Amino acid sequence: GGIFESVESGPSGAEELAFKFALNTINRNRTLLPNTTLTYDIQRINIYDSFEASRK
Repeated sequence: GGIFESVESGPSGAEELAFKFALNTINRNRTLLPNTTLTYDIQRINIYDSFEASRK
């Protein structure tokens, strides 16, 4: 999974897009992790709320 800050300018930030791209790249290369498919669970938090981040 990934924990990313909430962004108001769009559906996802550059870090989240890079995270998804990396997982998709790994899943397309069947020699890296044979018989395995990686999935992701995206959680978004307020960047200034460390208490919320610690609960995720």
